[in-house]
Amino acid sequence: MGKRDPDKFEKKARDAYFTIDPAAVKALIPHCEKDTFFIEPCAGAGDLAKSLTSCGLQCVGMYDIEPQEKGVIQQNCLTLTKQDTIFADGFITNPPFTWKVLQPIMEHLINLLPTILLLPADYMHNVRMGPYMKKCYGVISVGRLYWEENKVKGVDNYCWYHFDKNHEGNTEFVGR
Repeated sequence: MGKRDPDKFEKKARDAYFTIDPAAVKALIPHCEKDTFFIEPCAGAGDLAKSLTSCGLQCVGMYDIEPQEKGVIQQNCLTLTKQDTIFADGFITNPPFTWKVLQPIMEHLINLLPTILLLPADYMHNVRMGPYMKKCYGVISVGRLYWEENKVKGVDNYCWYHFDKNHEGNTEFVGR
C-alpha cells in the first residue's frame, strides 16, 4: 500500500503546482537576508515571488515557459544567461519535480547563481541526487503543503534545498 492513489491524485501537466501555502515561505524567510535580490525562474502565476516580496525580499525577474499571470515573462529558464542574472543574488523557485525536467533545471541554475529549490524531502535520499547534494549547503524542513485552494494537504513532505556550485563540505539540516 502506498501513500499515492492515482485515482485520487491526478498529476498536473508540467508539474504546475502553485506555491500558495504560506508555510513554505514562513520556513524559508528566517534564512534569507532581507535585501536579497532573487529571480523566480519557474514562476507560474508568481505566487511564490509575491509571497517572498511581501516578506522583504526583492524579485528582479519572474519567468515561466507558460506564464499564468501578467508580469511573468515567457522564457524557458534553461535559456537564462549570466547577463540575465546580473542584478540577482540567486534563484528561488518551486521547480517541476519530474526528474527529466528537474535535472537540467538544477544543472543550469546552480551553475549560474546560488539556487534555492522547494523539493520533496525524499529527494535528498535518492542516488541520482548525490552529485547535487554535494553542492547543497543547507536543507530547511517545511513539512506537508497545500497545493490547491481545496485545503487538502499533499502526501509528501518538502524542504528548501540551498545549492551553491562552490560549496564543499557538509550540509546543514534545519528541522521544523
